[in-house]
Amino acid sequence: MKIEEVRTSFTVYVIASQVERLDGLIESLGLAGYMVARFQELTAAFSEFFSNPPHFLLFDSQESKFDLKKVIGQVSTQLPESHIFLVTPVSEREKVVPYLENGVYDLVLMPLASPVELVRTIDRAAERDYFMYMNERLMQAQTEAPAAPPPPSEKSDVDEGQHLDFVKQLFSQTTLDEVLAVFLHASSNLLKGTPAVFFKYIPNRRMLVAGQGVGLEGVDLSGLGMDLNENVPGFRAAQLRDPLGVDPFVEMVHEVFHVQDFFALPVEALNETLGILCFLTSQPSAEVAATLSDWSKLLERALSLIEAEKRLHSVTTKDFHTDVLNRQTFISKISDEISRSRRTQMPVSIITMAVDQYGQLSSHFGQEEAQLALRAAARIIEKHSRVNDVFGRTGVDEFGLLLPHTGRQGAMVKAERLRKTIQSADFSKVLSKFPGMTLSLGVSEYPSLARDAEELLQSADEALYQVRSQGNKTCVSNPPDGFEPDFLVEEKGV
Repeated sequence: MKIEEVRTSFTVYVIASQVERLDGLIESLGLAGYMVARFQELTAAFSEFFSNPPHFLLFDSQESKFDLKKVIGQVSTQLPESHIFLVTPVSEREKVVPYLENGVYDLVLMPLASPVELVRTIDRAAERDYFMYMNERLMQAQTEAPAAPPPPSEKSDVDEGQHLDFVKQLFSQTTLDEVLAVFLHASSNLLKGTPAVFFKYIPNRRMLVAGQGVGLEGVDLSGLGMDLNENVPGFRAAQLRDPLGVDPFVEMVHEVFHVQDFFALPVEALNETLGILCFLTSQPSAEVAATLSDWSKLLERALSLIEAEKRLHSVTTKDFHTDVLNRQTFISKISDEISRSRRTQMPVSIITMAVDQYGQLSSHFGQEEAQLALRAAARIIEKHSRVNDVFGRTGVDEFGLLLPHTGRQGAMVKAERLRKTIQSADFSKVLSKFPGMTLSLGVSEYPSLARDAEELLQSADEALYQVRSQGNKTCVSNPPDGFEPDFLVEEKGV
């Protein structure tokens, strides 16, 4: 599932007496595809709530015409499934944080580095809702499927008992690999023991890699695969829905398995391609093809159920595109580390970092490519971080890295290392024409530069804000006037 494809299914209500102040946000969401309605009067908004409940609501933290706290309380009570966002200046974030414990789902901090930042904030909530919906729908399908599975087609080559046994086995598995193994063995038997192999698609590297196989005695699948970026000019994942139309893949199968004829089926879950099933035989008879068609539909349903469950769990803690902690989870980790720092009397530092080329990536290459580049950068940062460091995505083009037991000087050294590492990294395998990536970084530390978790993040963000307008470099924050640290630390490097 790509969130861009389902945005039109979500409604956003923007409620502000001076709604024109939020015109830029409204325009950005509308252009992204969300269905946006604007309200200046509470009466009109509340009247609409109950006939057409929104998925998301945006309020202005600087609202002066009505009691914002009271209204948010009413909305969260009467519309518990709607997500409330509060638009607030960065400078006032500390004042509105209590709202997060009283019905507000997330904050939209102004000014935005890019309109995409707002869209991505709403996207995260939309992804979670979508996967919850898919999970519920597929759970219902699962409970119904074993008890009353679709009967085999009239042209099917198997009897009802075999079909029922296949369905029972398919839906009793708990992992993608187990489901695929059931399908591979059943379909291979249906094809009189025909060898078959599953090629897994790895989106972030755009590669096909041989995984499971049956009937392949003497064939070593380890290391077998294909870099689609290199072999298929202008490759897009949608091309895998017609495997025989990908010429380099066809040539590889002929060469590796020494077969003249074969047929292949795309494997999908939640409308995304997971890979290709390759059967090393010619096209089957109409009866067998009908059975495979029936079974393929059931395979997709079983895989979608497991994938929805996995993504639902992941999306509550991780950013879907980069697979690192999402903003909400990362911020909660800051509080945990501050509490530990107070107990151990050892410092904790934070590095906030922004990808300087994100706007260029999105506009010139597209959202899919931009997310691939961010994912690659995230992998590099994780590789160069310690086991106990905490890493997360904090914005559309931003990451945060928590460094336990590290003072500001050590954090500055670490930040410079990361900056130089990303600057020298080769991203050509992800995007062949992408010239490279640079980071701007802000650094802060508790207890020397901040009193608590909110101040720690805010001070690092302010340092980052200072450098973003001046170009790629690293900056450490300054303590507030009259600041007194909770305890003194001896500065050490990393």
